[in-house]
Amino acid sequence: MVPIMTDPNVTTAQNQEHSYAPRPIEARRGGSRHSTVSSPQIFDSRNRREVMDNCDPCCILISNLNRKTVAGSLHDFFSRFGDVDRIEIDLDIAQVPKGSAIVLFSAPPADISFVFDEHRMIDGSRVRMQFAPKGFADTHQWRETRPQSDSYKIQVAQLSLGIMEGPKSFMSMWSISENIQLSFDYDTRYIAVFFDHLDGKYRMGFSFEELREMIQVERDKQAVHLTMTLRYPGRVWQRRKTIQTPCDRTVDRDVRSSTRQTWVRVTDIPLNKTAEKELSMASDKKRVPMLPVAPLHRVDMGRWLTLRATIHPLEKYGRLLYMMLTKASEYNLVPHDFHQVGEPILRVFSGSSINTLRDHIYRAKTISNYNVLYILECALSNHCIEEVNLDDDFYSMINALNPDVASDLLNILFEKKTRIWEPTEFIINAFKRKPSKIGCQLVIPEHCVPIRKIMISPTSMYFQPPTIELTNRVVRQFHEYSDRFLRVQFVDDGLRRIQPSFSEDNNDAIYNRIFKVLHNGIQVGPRRYEFLAFSSSQLREHGCWFFAPTESLSVKEIRNWMGDFSDIKTIAKNATRMGQCFTTTIPTLHLDEKQVEVIDDIENNGYVFSDGVGKISPGLARDVAQLLKVDYTPSAFQFRLGGAKGVLSISNYLNGKMVQLRPSQIKFQSRQTMLEIVRVSRYLPAYLNRQAIILLSSRGIKDMVFMQKTNSMIETLNLMLSNSATAIKLIMQNADEFGTAREMVDIISQGFLERRDPYITNLIKIFRVNRLNDLKEKTRIHVPNGALLLGILDETNTLEEDEIFCQVSEFLPNSTYVKRNVVVGECVIFRNPCLYPGDIRVVKAVDTPKLRHLYDVIVFSAKGHRDLPSMLSGGDLDGDDYTLIWDPALIPTKENYSPMNYKSAHLVEVDKVKISHIQKFFVNYINNDNLGQIANAHLAIADMSPMGVLDGRCLRLAQLHSQAVDFSKTGRPAVFDQDLSARVFPDFMEKKNKPSYKSEKVLGRIFRSIEPDVYENYQDKLLKLSDTTYDVRLWMPDMAQFILEARALRDQYSRDILSLMNQYGISTEIELLSGYVIERTKKNSVHKSTYEVNKQMMRSVSRLREYYRKELEKDFVCNGIQKRDASKQTLLETKAAAWYYVTYHPEERKRARSDDDDLVSFPWTGYTYLCELARRNNHRQVTPVMYQPIDDVEINSFRMLHITLEDGGDENEDYYDEDDEGSGFNVNEEEDINIDVDYQPPVIDIKLSSLTKSISTSSDHAQQASPKIPPSITQDYVVVGSGQTDEELIRELIS
Repeated sequence: MVPIMTDPNVTTAQNQEHSYAPRPIEARRGGSRHSTVSSPQIFDSRNRREVMDNCDPCCILISNLNRKTVAGSLHDFFSRFGDVDRIEIDLDIAQVPKGSAIVLFSAPPADISFVFDEHRMIDGSRVRMQFAPKGFADTHQWRETRPQSDSYKIQVAQLSLGIMEGPKSFMSMWSISENIQLSFDYDTRYIAVFFDHLDGKYRMGFSFEELREMIQVERDKQAVHLTMTLRYPGRVWQRRKTIQTPCDRTVDRDVRSSTRQTWVRVTDIPLNKTAEKELSMASDKKRVPMLPVAPLHRVDMGRWLTLRATIHPLEKYGRLLYMMLTKASEYNLVPHDFHQVGEPILRVFSGSSINTLRDHIYRAKTISNYNVLYILECALSNHCIEEVNLDDDFYSMINALNPDVASDLLNILFEKKTRIWEPTEFIINAFKRKPSKIGCQLVIPEHCVPIRKIMISPTSMYFQPPTIELTNRVVRQFHEYSDRFLRVQFVDDGLRRIQPSFSEDNNDAIYNRIFKVLHNGIQVGPRRYEFLAFSSSQLREHGCWFFAPTESLSVKEIRNWMGDFSDIKTIAKNATRMGQCFTTTIPTLHLDEKQVEVIDDIENNGYVFSDGVGKISPGLARDVAQLLKVDYTPSAFQFRLGGAKGVLSISNYLNGKMVQLRPSQIKFQSRQTMLEIVRVSRYLPAYLNRQAIILLSSRGIKDMVFMQKTNSMIETLNLMLSNSATAIKLIMQNADEFGTAREMVDIISQGFLERRDPYITNLIKIFRVNRLNDLKEKTRIHVPNGALLLGILDETNTLEEDEIFCQVSEFLPNSTYVKRNVVVGECVIFRNPCLYPGDIRVVKAVDTPKLRHLYDVIVFSAKGHRDLPSMLSGGDLDGDDYTLIWDPALIPTKENYSPMNYKSAHLVEVDKVKISHIQKFFVNYINNDNLGQIANAHLAIADMSPMGVLDGRCLRLAQLHSQAVDFSKTGRPAVFDQDLSARVFPDFMEKKNKPSYKSEKVLGRIFRSIEPDVYENYQDKLLKLSDTTYDVRLWMPDMAQFILEARALRDQYSRDILSLMNQYGISTEIELLSGYVIERTKKNSVHKSTYEVNKQMMRSVSRLREYYRKELEKDFVCNGIQKRDASKQTLLETKAAAWYYVTYHPEERKRARSDDDDLVSFPWTGYTYLCELARRNNHRQVTPVMYQPIDDVEINSFRMLHITLEDGGDENEDYYDEDDEGSGFNVNEEEDINIDVDYQPPVIDIKLSSLTKSISTSSDHAQQASPKIPPSITQDYVVVGSGQTDEELIRELIS
């Protein structure tokens, strides 16, 4: 081993002097500026003498400065007179510019006449300048704009970008050697590479966490090589050639930065001068769709994810390199023994030596099945495999496989989430390990459909496998084309959210790319996807719908079917109304014209009290509830009906089966008559969040109250595992819309928690961890005396102004009875988000007999000068939820503040809205989507200011926030003035790499009261199946008859659960089933709120579990009604017991696969039957036979394998037929098949006479037509009676 050479004479400063990057404005240490060699002095003798005698010639004090002037402007101005060393703008206690600044030069300026120019203007303000007194710069307490940077920068001789062809093989695709510097910043945990290319200066950056693995350090003779492989492409900027002044921009630069806006994001780097010209010519082409192929004439930043930096000579840079890598080893970026590196271990070769790689166009021509092609692109685009590793054998094998089998195998490869170096070998091994799980169709619940998704970043396209989603009106109507719909989401590199631009052109390249995709479409294989529309929630996620047209259906025809939007002249509103058709809904009933009536809105003083709410008759409501499979009749439904939307509340004054709509609900004209339901009203628990807490604090609620609520919540959570009564009480207070809480209570009530059953124990543990995590990171404090409810209108006109009616349900454990309580007295009500002091109000809850048929809703008065919902953050009644709290400790004593005027500004209209208008609005929305920045600034300033939310800046931010919320409807963005931005943040906001302080207000105290170790490493604390015992209360004597089917369904269920876990990036089964998610393993939903993602996830989980519950009940329950037969009931319970047995019994656990041996939820899809068995058998005598495994001979005596080969088999065929057929074993009539579906089952004779893909049995022909399959792939199969060799047989089977 040869250590890296070091040179003690070389210092960090010597190497940094080579940097062409703008120097950060950092504090200079005492006297350091005087050591700088200055240019010849040509002072006027009189001025020079006056300055030198009394003042510091390097330090200038500025006053009367425009408060919007930023450091960048001053740096640009004063750089004309000398080398500017530091600029500091004076800030007040709230970190707002005071209109004065200090400029420090490295050496006295050659000409100082500018200091005495009384007419000097900067940013429109006539400023005053004077030299600082002598010694001022050395004694002044310089404000550090950020801590002293712990960073290193070193010169690099050569930089190569390329691909790791193998674990020890690097294929270089592009190299440069002009003025390259590598920077490691350990404060921000960020790596940057500066380089010159084609007369331009570039910077590429990425965070430490974006490194896929440790940096590989190698040494050869006089050079050291650092090889870095990234997970995602680095973000690239180009140095701006001309610096614009801030007064030319809508949004100014950050006060603390003089270099930020000198760099602009780029998405393309031309390879050479010729390519640069060709690139500019290519950009003029029209309507060229985006393809997942390497960009022509450009550096392929999306695929060349490995960087190799060569550093030499070591005599000059050895010491600095040693220091830099020593620090890097402390962050696990390089091995700790990096200094003992030997000869290079990587084989480095040029990509030009490789024949043309088989790109997407080759794959599209080679692979005939579109789904196989798409899944392969998923694996390639996410860098699970690389094109360089795909050879002829791979493509031949994929083409030879049954498409369903090929898709499943490629999906297994994708889900591996690691780089696969030998794809062909991996596919073969995957086929060997999981033959019974490959080729089986995933369960698609009712009203759901698999949808493909592509995420597009500035440099890449990331294909995502189809995910099961609840359908919308459009997908249902064109269900035969459902696989041609595509979700597209725009993200930044690293799958980050695209941030709004704070200058006119900082992110232009990104926005141009987005518009080109919207305008030109996306080409994947033979399909060209075109922009269709987007829903409101998609717009917030920066996503939209695309569709691949056919000869019989175009995107224009789909839009025409959706409705008539021609009367809507506002671009944003037109797009929003079109997106109304893409809301995920459940269809119920078609209504004829006689069932739908339009009634007047209720208006007063220009306010629409009935905005968004209509009526539904009780008879129709009961029918809808039954179709929704809801075991009660809700008081309100959020709905879609043609061009109408909003809420329908039950009216006892409506007879028959009627719906009454109001004009405020009808948004456009449509011929659709299906009543679609978004959701129904139900009780949800109330929580305080940060915004509500600071508003209540401003209304006089003491910090002590919030701390008491916090401590009480923590104490109760800590008692859950040891006290079943406490667990039941707390869970019932946290009821959810998917029934998880009710299920948990029933299971706890039957003693499963005391018996340490892993399913319920882990549900309790994950519930506790989730609540503690939310309490620390979001300050979500549970309020038992409160509820989150849907708002509706008092149609009886009995409530007075500022009165509400609320009746909430209380579910009792071990009872089907539901107790309902009417809330009476003073309450606090608010709607999230709430930033303005008037957004949270005290109202009076009253008991009104005429409204007692309504429950789990908040009924608002129809009287008064202004409707109450509009005072609550500009709410209405078209589906908004409101938090109501009747806890006396949280009722403010101060009077309500005046509400904000939330009426939208004047809308700009056009003569005719075109699709190009909508596409431009989409890009404009991303460019100005500053809602998050406004909310963060409000929270930080409210915490910092002694006035809290009453600070003038907070009041202005609240107004801007309202404008930003309405941006998607009005098309008018909120202009976020930099004077309102926060420059330091409280500790509870956890802003990494930002100046921070310890908050002494209540939010900071709550944050610090919870140690992170209470929820860190939570997965290690979950109970495993091996830690529990089989509960013999669930043993039944005749289970053997159901074991084979139960095993098969268990495996299928496990596969479906694992797929959902992968889809939503969930690491544990319990998090998926409960919705209590602690952390996610992937960023595919980076823009969605936690609530939106969890809601979508829980819908998928609920429908999947409903499917398996039906499988459990299918022979015993008809249309949800249990057959009245005691023997049938016993068999049903026996079947449920068999499901529990195959999951929990130690002998059955040995059969489980390694990736699903700790999945425990399968039998709990029928938890009601297990609970009944446990209740009934709680005191029965236990015998040894109950613990013993069921004899295999008895189990196999029930093996009845019937395959009927007419149209895929009879609908009542045994499950194993589906399993075998789905595994790629396609057979025709008159064939009997016998396949080993378990690990060691008896062999069943099979006759294989023909297959759906006819392949000659000639061994010569087989060798020519099929890929060579290693003999090892045949070892797991025992097939007799065919008269063929193993290899010939397997070739036929995989065909």
